[in-house]
Amino acid sequence: MKKSILVITDSLGLPRAGEVHIKNTWIELLKDKVDFKIYDICKYGLDSNELLELMPTIRECYDIEKIVLQIGIVDCYPRALTRNELKVISRIPFVSSFLKFIIQKNREQILNLRNIQYTALEQFKSNLIDFKGSLDVEILSIPILHGTKSYNLKSKLIQTNICSYNSVLSDIFLENFLSSIFNDVGDKIEYYSDDGYHLSELGNKKVAEIIFDHI
Repeated sequence: MKKSILVITDSLGLPRAGEVHIKNTWIELLKDKVDFKIYDICKYGLDSNELLELMPTIRECYDIEKIVLQIGIVDCYPRALTRNELKVISRIPFVSSFLKFIIQKNREQILNLRNIQYTALEQFKSNLIDFKGSLDVEILSIPILHGTKSYNLKSKLIQTNICSYNSVLSDIFLENFLSSIFNDVGDKIEYYSDDGYHLSELGNKKVAEIIFDHI
């Protein structure tokens, strides 16, 4: 049987209007480089809780030898409000607008005070252990990207959280945690989109070249 792999990623592997065409995402570029089948599951906002929901589908519907997993920024990014708070507040337009103004004006103080992530560190660890243990295939884990200096100025917690969650990925996936994969990307702005985090077309090309060497 011909070799096949599955790539699972959040928005880092997806196109961005006006910046990255689908054919220039690292996943599509990777497909062009290989002579075997690459499946992909890509979802904007994918976190490790949703990753667990994919396990039955992966087990039953994919004949694969390897998974390339890129996940974590949605889990660890510092938030001013929990998901449940957002759901409630979004139903009350006046309150929603007022809170948005307050949060924007006092963003750093609120983030530091509340120190909220969509997925707590221990839950993130538990999710990834469960995911790895449920599948009898090799999993290559891509680190959470650090982004540019301007991106990290949004909150002092960003780098702290990214480092902590990357440490969890490293502990779980060991030698299959591709720790140096973004070394050449660093915080060079030419490799990033305008938001300072997602990859530009040049960044996608660079990542595709690096991942190719590991699969």
